[in-house]
Amino acid sequence: MNTPEILLERWNALQTRVQAACKRSGRNPDEILLLPVSKGMSTASIRDIQAAVGCPFFGESKVQEVQQKIRTLGAAAPKWHLVGHLQSNKTQLALTLFDTIQSVHSVALAQVLQKHTAKVELKAPVDVYVQVNIAREEQKYGLSLDQVAKAFEILMKTEGLNPVGVMTLAPYVEDPESVRWVFEQARDVRDDLQEQFGLEEKLLLSMGMSRDFEVAIEEGADVIRIGSALFGERVKP
Repeated sequence: MNTPEILLERWNALQTRVQAACKRSGRNPDEILLLPVSKGMSTASIRDIQAAVGCPFFGESKVQEVQQKIRTLGAAAPKWHLVGHLQSNKTQLALTLFDTIQSVHSVALAQVLQKHTAKVELKAPVDVYVQVNIAREEQKYGLSLDQVAKAFEILMKTEGLNPVGVMTLAPYVEDPESVRWVFEQARDVRDDLQEQFGLEEKLLLSMGMSRDFEVAIEEGADVIRIGSALFGERVKP
């Protein structure tokens, strides 16, 4: 069972590891967003993290789950990043619930978002990332390298969407060093988009999770998505 004390202890331990990875790679720890991924976790745990460290952002994988958490948390609800698979029939609802959608995984989804963005009244532009399947894993969603620019261009042309970065998932492995190449290639994709579209503001890299975030930081991650290292292992239903 998570208690406020346990969550704060884990949070501080994560920050120590972030700082060490930044020191090794000559980076500023203040530039790294540690995004707690609270899928399957209680609203009580979210409140405890908010109270302990004032974290304003949380990641969720399911549209319906965050909808329920918003109802429960009310005015105390944080800003939400969608980090899981987004189904086309959930895009309109997702646009009203999430401040950031990290999982634009196909050209078709970019086109659906473009269509639905015109139908909803947004309080502010929604930040979006293109999700790239660097390792070409069949069981995972994500754009292939030759599709990235087309999807990004659609998002760039859509009023109400603000393309801010690239997201990727590395294969689940015991040794994080063995997936360093995934993070290196994701950085190259980001740099190519930056140059191709002549962007002055730096695109962000969302990559690295509980098992491999230190290697991801060393290769340029700006956002790390942390679940089990903060909340503990989730109990599968």
